[in-house]
Amino acid sequence: MKPKEKFLKRARENGAVTRVNELISAAYLLNSIAYLMFTEADDLLAENALRIGLLKKKSNDLYRTFDTYAAEVASMVTSREKQDDYFHDIDTYNAAIRKMLGIDQDTNPKNTTEK
Repeated sequence: MKPKEKFLKRARENGAVTRVNELISAAYLLNSIAYLMFTEADDLLAENALRIGLLKKKSNDLYRTFDTYAAEVASMVTSREKQDDYFHDIDTYNAAIRKMLGIDQDTNPKNTTEK
């Protein structure tokens, strides 16, 4: 369903379209960084035989949901330059957020999985 042209025109004129674009872009960037951190934590749980039961199911649900969301948003970014900007922003903001939270980006505890 498409919005009526008069509403779209008004939203463009009053800056709502620009603001929505900024907010969705920021949310997508933050969700992407959260996904990277979640993936790292989930990998550590799996490596240490702790990704089990309901936690495993919910982790898989989260992956599927994010993949669907990411594919939809990514389909809107058609220019190679904007894609490159996104990946650059991910690296920059991921490093800044980890630094702010005191989370070392290079930490990878020894695998202690019993065999």
